[in-house]
Amino acid sequence: MVRCWGRMSLVAAMILGGCGPSATKVEGTGAPPSVTGGCTGGPSQAAVSVLWENPRAASGNAQLPFGSALSSAWAVGASLSGLRGNCLVDTGSFRVVSDDIYPSSIAVANSTNLMYPPDRPEFRQLASVWWASSAQKMVSSLGADFSGFASVDVIAHCALSSNAYFSPTYREICLGYKSLGGGKYVWASDDGDVVVHETGHALNHELASTSALNSTGEAGALDEAIADYWALTYFGNSKIGEGFLAALGASLVRDAAASHQYPDDMS
Repeated sequence: MVRCWGRMSLVAAMILGGCGPSATKVEGTGAPPSVTGGCTGGPSQAAVSVLWENPRAASGNAQLPFGSALSSAWAVGASLSGLRGNCLVDTGSFRVVSDDIYPSSIAVANSTNLMYPPDRPEFRQLASVWWASSAQKMVSSLGADFSGFASVDVIAHCALSSNAYFSPTYREICLGYKSLGGGKYVWASDDGDVVVHETGHALNHELASTSALNSTGEAGALDEAIADYWALTYFGNSKIGEGFLAALGASLVRDAAASHQYPDDMS
């Protein structure tokens, strides 16, 4: 069940959208076995693949049509560390334990090679946890202490239309979708900006009082701005959302280099 409350995050802050209708289940083939009861002897580190920032950036084609087939040639290898050896994709801070739209295609950490092609649900599940984990490491390198960080569930295919959010109540990151029709989707989990932004909310709530951070007013604005800052810093450019937000509408892409663009000129 999708819960739509609290923080409506990056997309909602831009368009004030709520939860949309659930996506049609688009289950793929060749799903790995589900994890029942975990296992022993799973790896502590595994190779994964990610599309750097978003499909347009990864392909080198800034005009790549939304819904285009994603090529494995665009992916880069990465290492997902901190796995707990129980065959769950679980770093202790972020984990994949459910998937709204692909419930029987849950990535299993039972090998040191978890490099799926980009059109697989497992690819997005693993990449989302990798982005989240990497963002946390970046903020940790600045001196932040996450030793007491409670695990966050990352739902790479959340049944949420045109949106994404972090819920401090349920400790989950919900990464939604944009339906293009004809069984084609643009996934928020394919846009590293969105994943790092939502992870940023989880990190912000660890570093500041959760009761002080809310989804409205000055506190909400600061939370949004700092979450944007983490994504901008991580990827080293001024724009956020060239993948997912652009699919919702070109005007929704945030550009930190633009003067007085969002929310309006307060001078």
